[in-house]
Amino acid sequence: MFNISECGQNYVGWNWRNDKRTSTENIREQLANFEKGSGRNYPKIARDLPYLTEPDVGECYPHCDDSAPSVVNTNKT
Repeated sequence: MFNISECGQNYVGWNWRNDKRTSTENIREQLANFEKGSGRNYPKIARDLPYLTEPDVGECYPHCDDSAPSVVNTNKT
C-alpha cells in the first residue's frame, strides 16, 4: 500500500514492484520494435515511406521533446 501523506513528492510513498522495473533503454528498444512491427501491417506500397516503417519515438525516447522547437503563438487577436 502507498503512504498517502508522501504522495506528490516524486516517487516517494509508492511501493514499486521490483520485477516490473525496467530501464529507459529497454523501453526505447520496445518502442522501436513496436514501430517497426506496426509498419509491416501497412500495404506493401506504403512500406516505401520511411516514416511508416522506421522507428521515430523509439529513437529519441525519453527526450523526444527536448530538441523540439517551442511553438509560439504569434496571432494577435
